[in-house]
Amino acid sequence: MRSAIKKWKMKGKELYGRYYYPALTIMIIFFFLRFFGGIIYGNVYQEEVRQHELCLISEAHDIVTKFNGNVIWVETVDKTPAMVVIMYFIDKNDDLSIEAVYDYFVSNNWNISSYNKKHQKMRVYNDKFICDFCRDRDNKKWNIVIRCNDIWTKMEWLEYIFL
Repeated sequence: MRSAIKKWKMKGKELYGRYYYPALTIMIIFFFLRFFGGIIYGNVYQEEVRQHELCLISEAHDIVTKFNGNVIWVETVDKTPAMVVIMYFIDKNDDLSIEAVYDYFVSNNWNISSYNKKHQKMRVYNDKFICDFCRDRDNKKWNIVIRCNDIWTKMEWLEYIFL
């Protein structure tokens, strides 16, 4: 029994010694690639990222003004490759319903991905944008989450890597 345990320990040490340094080297290489790649991307493409952000904000603001909303708060999430703009707004007339939002998007040739009347949520998309529209629980605020309809958005698993 003792000899079996000793053999097992020896195999463990042998495997540990054999694969530890190559695995550590690969992790260090990936860290430096990501670190310096992020610095280079942030410096070289800074203007393009800013234009992309302004495009998303203006599209979200255009949608909000169609519903006579007052913008309360705007946030840009750019930690993932797919930039996201979140905009909270209040309906001026207090007569906005999810059905009216649904009718607006259908009449403007957006495709409906999901629609939940009970929870007051919907996801719509067109060739350029993907938009999530939701009413908060207190029924006073609405939020719109908009992102570009590109390859980075379609790979939702990337957010687990970059967050």
